[in-house]
This record gives sequence, C-alpha cells and structure tokens, in this order.
Amino acid sequence: MALLELKNVTKQYPKSSKGLLKTNLLIKKGAKTAIIGETGSGKSTLLRLMAGLEQADTGSILFKGTKVRGPEDQLVPGHAEIAYLSQHFELPRFITIEQYLYDPYEITLEDAHKTYTACRITHLLDADTGQLSGGERQRVALAKAIIKSPEILLLDEPFSNLDLSHKRIIKEVIFDLEKELDSTIVLVSHDPLDVLAWADEIVVLKAGKIIQKAMPLEVYNHPIDEHTAGLFGSFNLINPTDWGLSINHINNRKGKVIIRPERFQLSKSVKGVKGKVIRTMYFGSYDEVFVETNKDSIVVKAEAGLFQSGDQVAVSLKK
Repeated sequence: MALLELKNVTKQYPKSSKGLLKTNLLIKKGAKTAIIGETGSGKSTLLRLMAGLEQADTGSILFKGTKVRGPEDQLVPGHAEIAYLSQHFELPRFITIEQYLYDPYEITLEDAHKTYTACRITHLLDADTGQLSGGERQRVALAKAIIKSPEILLLDEPFSNLDLSHKRIIKEVIFDLEKELDSTIVLVSHDPLDVLAWADEIVVLKAGKIIQKAMPLEVYNHPIDEHTAGLFGSFNLINPTDWGLSINHINNRKGKVIIRPERFQLSKSVKGVKGKVIRTMYFGSYDEVFVETNKDSIVVKAEAGLFQSGDQVAVSLKK
C-alpha cells in the first residue's frame, strides 16, 4: 500500500490560470520523489495539497489509507505525520536555535541531537536566529520540520536563493536525512539538474498536469516532449533515419527524436556526417559546440577548447 496517494485530485483558484488538473500519484515509503516544472506549473500547489494545507476541489488524498483533511475540515491545517517546509519560511526572532527547536515534552534530547547532527547545526545551537546566514537558516528550518520524526517530508524549493556552496551543503543534508533517518521525501524544484542524482522518481508537471513519471535516467534520455527535454538542458531534435536510428523511441515527435548533446561526437576525420562549427559555449569542464550539417543543426558536448568556430568537422552518434 502507498504511504501517500492522490486520487483524481484537482485544485483551481479564482481568476487564476494556476492550479492542478486531475492528478493521480503514489508515494511509497522510503521513496525519494522530485516534482519539477516551470514556474506556475502547479508544483507548490501539489505539495501543499499533500500536506493538508490546501483544500482539494475534487478527489481524495490518503495517508496510509486514511483521508488527509484540508483546512476546511479542521481548525489547524496540516497533518502530524507530514512535515512541510515552504520556500517562504520565517524563523522567530530573539531566540536561540536550541530554544526554537527543542521541546523536552515532545522529543528526547538524544533524538534532538540526532536531528542537529543530520542537519549540521550542532555548532549553531547557542546562536540567535537573527545571526544566521541564508544557508544556516535553511538548515535550521529543515531541522524544525523533521525534529518530531514525520513519516513524510515535503520540501518546496529547498535550494532557492542559495549560493553554490550552501546549495551543496543542503543537498548533502537532504541525502543524509534520507539515509540516516529513513525519511520519505518529496522535493519540488524549478531546476531539475538539482535532483537528477538524488531522486528515485521524477514527476514532471506542465500547466497543472502530470505529463511524465519515470526514473531520472528515463526522463533525461527519453523525455515525453520538447518541453520536458528543455527542462534538463540542451537537446537535439533530429530525423532518426538520417542518423541510422530506429524511430521506436518514447520521445518520437512527428517523425523526429530527442537526442542529448553527449550522444554525439565530433572529430576532424572524414568519418561521419560533414559539418561546420558555427559557435561554441564554454561550461568549464566541457564545451557545447553548435554544428551546421546538411542534415540538421545540432549541439554537441565536447572537450573544452578542442573545437573553434569555422572548423570543418565530422559528426557521428556514439555507439
């Protein structure tokens, strides 16, 4: 049985195109699920419905087979076993971190310190909430969400507004939470590259509708459409027969298929489809090389600095 299940759930807002169309979704215990999509696709709405903070217009949301009640059904919205961390959280002022987090009547000191360690905030316990950096505030808010050991943790854009250093720490903390505290985590992100290495399953939302649910490898290499492909970076839309490919791909679109830049390779030999480098874009460890051929205009991921604009090249698909 699913830990959390959404059955035919819809949510619409007056005078707004944002919302959620009929949605069915299963979250299994121990799962790491990422929900991705562009701004306004319904990601945060879906998460708040799961948490019992929004009232569904139709359908049902079940936690262990029991209905998750919305704010119209109870005085205090939310569910005791489902923790939700908003991207717009606020910490109370003029209080230490330990005073904010620890309640001896609700948790043991041992469990509290387990949470402090997992969230990497042990050294901050005596600090005032007003003394924290953005990344430290994020970790404290995360600790508050999990300190009572909820069965499901819902994270809304946990990496937003963080520099690369703090984003890396938050990613490591979330990984540790899943590993050490046996948490079931559902994470919303507008940047799918933040979740490719973490998620068991990726749910893609577009205009309030789930358009693809699959493992990260499947969604990345076989996106359901060009919109989904673009969420994960550059891609090529090519005629498969021109490149010796079968058209039996999940990403077949009107006779063409989606191929990632790293599937191609460039050389200065005579083997392959002849082309000319139009421009290159430097990304540190690699270049994206834009090539014009007599078949397609394509982008190829190549070793940094190896090719320059104007080079005559041969293009082929990697075996």
